Formats: sequence, C-alpha cells, structure tokens
Amino acid sequence: MYMKAIRATLALIVGLGITAVFAVIMLVGSSVFLLPNLVTFGLIKNPFAFTPWLWNETMYFVCYRGILGVRVEVHGTVPERQKIFSIILSNHAITFAMPLGFWIGTRFIHRRPVVFQKAENLWNPVIGIPMWIGRMSIFFDRDDREMAVRSISRGLRRIAGRYSAVTINPDGTRPTTKKILTSRLASRTRTDNCAWMRHTSLWNAGGTLTTVRALRELCIASRVIAYAHGFGRPVRTIRDMVGQTYHVTFRIVENFPLHERDAQNETRTLCRWANTEMTAWQHFQIVDDRSA
Repeated sequence: MYMKAIRATLALIVGLGITAVFAVIMLVGSSVFLLPNLVTFGLIKNPFAFTPWLWNETMYFVCYRGILGVRVEVHGTVPERQKIFSIILSNHAITFAMPLGFWIGTRFIHRRPVVFQKAENLWNPVIGIPMWIGRMSIFFDRDDREMAVRSISRGLRRIAGRYSAVTINPDGTRPTTKKILTSRLASRTRTDNCAWMRHTSLWNAGGTLTTVRALRELCIASRVIAYAHGFGRPVRTIRDMVGQTYHVTFRIVENFPLHERDAQNETRTLCRWANTEMTAWQHFQIVDDRSA
C-alpha cells in the first residue's frame, strides 16, 4: 500500500516536471520559428512539431510504464499507416490518463495530429498557448456551430500540406459517473466504455457529425478511425493506476449515418473489457428526457 503511494507520488512529480520542460520547449521554440516561417511564406516546416509526440513517448515509458507499471492492451484492428487524411475520434480520458490517450494516437495512427480544442483552452499554458503558436491545435467555439465550422475550415486551410490527421474528442464520451453533471472533479473515475462508438445519437446528429462531414468535404481522400481507451476498473487516483492494464479498441468507421441494428452486439464484441455500466452520454440523454 505504501509502495503504491510512493510510486504514485513519484510519477506525479516526474510527470509534472516533464510536462513543464516540454511546454517551455514548445512555447519558446515555436515562437522563435515564427519569424523564418513568415519570411519564407510558410515554406519551412516547424521543427518543433514533433515535440508533443516526444512528450507522449517520454510520459508513457518513464511515468506510466516505468514508474506506475501500466501496460497497454490493444483490441480490434490496428489501422495501417497510410498517406491519406485521417479523422481520429476518441473518448475523453480521465484527468491522469490524458497523456496515455494522446500516446495511443501518436503511436498507432499519426505522429503529428492536429488536435481540435474548445476555445476555453486557448489560454492554457500547457495545452493551449504552445499548441496555438506551433499551429498544432484548432480552437473553436462550441456554442456557435456556424462559427465553429468556419474556424475548422480556416484552421485546416492554414495547416494544409503540413499535417494529415486531426483528433476529435466528442462530447458525451467523458468518464462515467452519476455526478458528472454537477461536478467536474467527479470525472476522475473509470474511463467511459465503448458504447459511444456505436451510439447513433452521437454520430448521426450534433457537432460530431457536422465536423466529420465538413472535414470530409475539405479532404477528398480521408478515413475515419475511432478508438476507445480506458482502464477496466474504477480509477479515482494515480495510486489506483499502479500495475493496471490500459485497454484500447480500434475501429474503422466506414458508413454514415450508423444503423441502430446490431449496434449493441458490435459494441460488446469490440470492447469486452468494458462493463455495461451506463455511459455519461446515456445519462445526459435520460436527464434531457426528464426535463422535457
């Protein structure tokens, strides 16, 4: 018990140190890069664009695998690396497992994906400002769909030719908890299961469908890859992560909209590691129905 606490504390301290170092490198390096980029009209690629990938690798092998002893188990069909535009969708990870979620995308799909982020994150000193300066994130206002689509279009045109993958974390895929509507701190529980990968309400309406369609219109050759990730048991603190297995399930999404038929059976086949606990998305739907 004491060893778990020691390992968790050490992982937290080392992880914060690694994150701070890479955030400074990204911030300073990308700022210095802006001048030659402007002079050459954007012909020079940002040499610091691989910094997030290197941060993911360092965090995984040092903190998660090395100190905490976390192992990653892959399910489903791992997508082949192809030279076509990839739209990557994944669920929100718990707070302390976010680097693991990022590592999965950069390790198995693309090393330099552009991350879609809500506008509120723009001024974040770690995941906001450095990513904006390095042109590795597209920020958009979720409350205004028209404005969001325009922001996405402008952002993709700006990074055209530099990247070939974008990452989206749809709302409704946050960690499961009954308190999620009243407390964001309660999201530090077991990562959501795989039901969202086949939940037609999520894919056939709302911002996810709008975003995917807009991306596919801008990119003639494209593919949609979804992956669900999380622990198979409740994880509320870093100490609970010691020695645990982190599960990942990949799925190539071929058709829009999705059909309700056989959706539950496919979900069970894809993610046998996840339990049948009610997902956050379903909880939102129930609350909305009651208030109507």
